[in-house]
Amino acid sequence: MRRRIPVLTSATLITALVATAVVAGTAGVASAQNDSGEGHSRAKNVIYLLGDGMGRTHVTAARERYYGTDGKLAMETLPSQGFISTYAVEKLSGQPGSTNFHPNPVTDSASAATAWSSGVKTYNAALAVDAVGTVMPTIMELAKKAGFRTGNVSTAEVTDATPAGQMSHALARGCQGPVYSDAACQDLAITGTALPTSDIRVTPIADQIARNGTADVILGGGLSRFDAADETALKDQGYSVLGSPTSQTVATKTDLASASGQKVFGLFNRGNLTIEKAKQDNPT
Repeated sequence: MRRRIPVLTSATLITALVATAVVAGTAGVASAQNDSGEGHSRAKNVIYLLGDGMGRTHVTAARERYYGTDGKLAMETLPSQGFISTYAVEKLSGQPGSTNFHPNPVTDSASAATAWSSGVKTYNAALAVDAVGTVMPTIMELAKKAGFRTGNVSTAEVTDATPAGQMSHALARGCQGPVYSDAACQDLAITGTALPTSDIRVTPIADQIARNGTADVILGGGLSRFDAADETALKDQGYSVLGSPTSQTVATKTDLASASGQKVFGLFNRGNLTIEKAKQDNPT
């Protein structure tokens, strides 16, 4: 049976991925508490937890493994649940319901991230643009515009598709940085001709994240995607930068514990964060 989700109109937003989480909060938006006029329940904070590639079959497998057929995962005990389809579409396809709609049932993390962050279906490898390359606003961008404080926390490189889907726009998910290349960033099948490098859709994702201020807190992996210019841009916006993209010094637990200020940027590995299995296999 499908259940309705209460409308949450006041929240703080962060994204954390693979696990990735998105969080949004009410700091700075107290006035929004009083003007909905609709009587909906309001949340002080919203935390969006995402397991990359986790569909219903994975949830079922986890339930069976840990709680048995008649058991429930903690998230299955929540009073409201909702679902979103994350299939892809072919390049240049219209949206569902259009005469030019061409679905692709095999999705990737980028098109899936676009589905849940922007509400549109797009082609595999695209981030927060539709199937014809039009930039689509993300939930985190809208929350930020409304005055919410936001954050993005990930076990992956923060420039990778799932975490990046909330705070960047790209024709090709491989355009991560630190440097631009035609091969990684352009998609002539969408645009016909190469876009100027000033176009946000071909700007390296690391460059966008370091400059657009979409997330107030950014924690994860992917230090190798950022450089000295990115560090300068972050500090100019008031971020406390843990570790250093300039020297490629990763952030540490101690750095995080002593972090101050309302904007924090910390990357704890040059690539994805080390998974628990790898730690067990190589404890040193």
